[in-house]
Amino acid sequence: MAVINTGKLAHDHALHVLELLTHEYWTNELMTKVKNELEASYVHLKEHLCAGKCACGDQKSDIDFYQTMYEDMREALSSQSMSVVPVLQEQLLEYFQNREKSHRCIQSLLNTKHRWIQDID
Repeated sequence: MAVINTGKLAHDHALHVLELLTHEYWTNELMTKVKNELEASYVHLKEHLCAGKCACGDQKSDIDFYQTMYEDMREALSSQSMSVVPVLQEQLLEYFQNREKSHRCIQSLLNTKHRWIQDID
């Protein structure tokens, strides 16, 4: 049985969030999906780094980034406000554009499963 790279899985969930926010109409149902995906990103990356040092360069600051995004989305849902959504979308886009060249797992995801992001600019 293959070992799952939980770090790569975390980034895949976050890229899925960016895809949802870019290509879907923003509804409360979608925001719940986004919150759940961000929670998965946070949990998987935390698990990944607890297992030891990451060869791709993930750090505690990456966990903090995903945790903050998850908490912001959770709060937005509880207050029924979507004002955080454009900020969250922009932060995710900037995060992946900045990390693409230096992070092997993110680069792999952007060159295969999430090629659509190359059309954004």
